[in-house]
Amino acid sequence: MKRPTPYDISTSAASHTLASLFGTVYFLVCVVTAFVLLVGGMEKWTEKLVAILIIGGFIVWIRYISKQGKTRALSVLASVNQEYGTKFESGKSIGFAREEDYTLFDPDARKILFMKYNGHCVWVVDFAEISNWDILWNEQVKLQGDTFKVKDNNYRFRFYLNDLESPSVTMKIGSGTAAKEWSHRINLLLAGKKLPEKNNT
Repeated sequence: MKRPTPYDISTSAASHTLASLFGTVYFLVCVVTAFVLLVGGMEKWTEKLVAILIIGGFIVWIRYISKQGKTRALSVLASVNQEYGTKFESGKSIGFAREEDYTLFDPDARKILFMKYNGHCVWVVDFAEISNWDILWNEQVKLQGDTFKVKDNNYRFRFYLNDLESPSVTMKIGSGTAAKEWSHRINLLLAGKKLPEKNNT
């Protein structure tokens, strides 16, 4: 499986941003239209029907986009497993996910899957290719009363690879606590630690 180029990543990011922007605009249009119809009293049954169709259309669109993204991600996992002999499974494999970013580990195959934008950008990396990683975050400064308070958010892992064409991969993770815990887990996984076998007796 060919690794994404910087152009592939930027194109997928732009498409994702446009889709999110369209969804936001669509939502605002639905809310404003429904509000206008409600304030107008919706005296005619046609106005009620229009309001229902607008709200229903938005719900259907959201469900479709969500299902399409999950279907594509599952299809990518199946393709990766077939090509590399791995056992990556959404919701079952060791790893973490944040929004459209998935980071999964297969200790038996000693491989990591990085998947962004619901499968539009995918890396399958050997444990030995990870040279280092660090934790990134954004700081937001707010004035509360007479004091400034700093809030950390948007935590990400940046993995450095032994690959001249793809020297690093940045993946989202939920919080600072989760990032620190996963940094320790990654150390253990790369060192060869595995989860204990489940006893089915």
